[in-house]
Amino acid sequence: MGLINNKKTTLDNGLDISNTYVSIERLKIEKDSLVQPAIYRIGNRATEHVSREKKYEGKPMLSSINMNFDLEELPSTIEELYTKAYNAMREYYRDTSDVIE
Repeated sequence: MGLINNKKTTLDNGLDISNTYVSIERLKIEKDSLVQPAIYRIGNRATEHVSREKKYEGKPMLSSINMNFDLEELPSTIEELYTKAYNAMREYYRDTSDVIE
């Protein structure tokens, strides 16, 4: 699952493109037990590529961003965790369309 970012992206060479592909690259879970109740810090790294096809061809990404969020309790399945991370990505990239893979 990914997003089509409808917002214009300016490349390093000054060229503007739109409809780039954004997807979750990595999730990292850290438990902070120094606070009570303990919280889980979720590191959500998303990458942006020219297109979904270019990503799977192994072309370099345009950018990456870390969108971290906290949870008081971990979801019971990886799918639930992924959905929470996906929603965090949608909040950052607001002008988007879903891509079902």
